[in-house]
Amino acid sequence: MRKVLRQNLRVRQGLAALGLLSATYWASRALRKRTPAAQVSANDAEEAGRLRERLAVQSRELLRLDHELRTPIGAARAALEILQSATDDEDLQAEARRVIARQLARMTALTEELRGLAQRYPD
Repeated sequence: MRKVLRQNLRVRQGLAALGLLSATYWASRALRKRTPAAQVSANDAEEAGRLRERLAVQSRELLRLDHELRTPIGAARAALEILQSATDDEDLQAEARRVIARQLARMTALTEELRGLAQRYPD
């Protein structure tokens, strides 16, 4: 039970990190659209450039992780459908359970990576 609770906590923390990265992505898009270059001083422009670059890096990471999370979710969903439909084939069901276990492990590793990204970009 404790192991399940720890895993649920890690998943929630990873999803929170994904939310943080998602907010960063949308903030970077809004910043690119709203800041006219003629109205800012040289220091402000330099600071804005650094912020844009940082947000661009975060956006790229978010898009990569989004793709990497969708892949195991799709595989696990397909394996679950096999489990539900192939009730008479024990070997196929065993393979589907292995696929689900492998994809859950992959998603857990991705949530760990998300947590690491959130710690790298705290604000």
